[in-house]
Amino acid sequence: MASETNTSATGDPTHFRYERKFTTTWPYRDVIRLIKGNTAHFREIYEERYINNIYLDDLHFSNYFANDDGIRDRLKTRIRWYGNLSGEINRAALEIKVKRGWAGEKPTFRLAPFHLGPAFSSADAQRLFRRSDLPGWIHQRVLHETPTLINRYARRYFLSSDGHCRLTIDRDLRFYRCPFPGAFVPRFHEPRATLIIEMKYSCVGDLGIDAISNDFRFRMCKFSKYATGVNLLYR
Repeated sequence: MASETNTSATGDPTHFRYERKFTTTWPYRDVIRLIKGNTAHFREIYEERYINNIYLDDLHFSNYFANDDGIRDRLKTRIRWYGNLSGEINRAALEIKVKRGWAGEKPTFRLAPFHLGPAFSSADAQRLFRRSDLPGWIHQRVLHETPTLINRYARRYFLSSDGHCRLTIDRDLRFYRCPFPGAFVPRFHEPRATLIIEMKYSCVGDLGIDAISNDFRFRMCKFSKYATGVNLLYR
């Protein structure tokens, strides 16, 4: 869970999970039916909830270009919380998303409560980091990063019957510039029909993963919500 503190050592392969992503414009109910009918016998493990992320990057958008250029080993920094988009945020976490090809890990650190309003700025983010109990290397990483965009989407969670594969489905993606130019009105949002399915599993050699993927009939793709937001809002 993002609100928990997970301080696994960045780069330790024992903490990495593998990911496969798919996008589709199939009707939402049909996709849910397909997931529940998969040979992995997925069951829903949480109620649907909204996820909010503030992505941070340097002035050169280095995190964005690392993804855009297809660099295999890269990092991405974000603040994540669940529920309401704005107002008093009490259970947020700072996440460093580490990617090594198709594998990744996500060291996570609890943040102090803060208020998110239209005027939230880089200075506000730095004050938040100073008030939070973060390791020194994290402070060094975020010192030269600034909020670039926020995104929000609804997510449902599923787990295979053997517990080896977790699947999520995201919908209603919305993107905002940060700091916000006025009220919290999305500059762009994906059509509600656009769905993102992600599979996460620990063993890259698990042949059962191929069978699970083939059942979906969707093409596996590379999809970054951060890169998508930057392309829509800045380019």
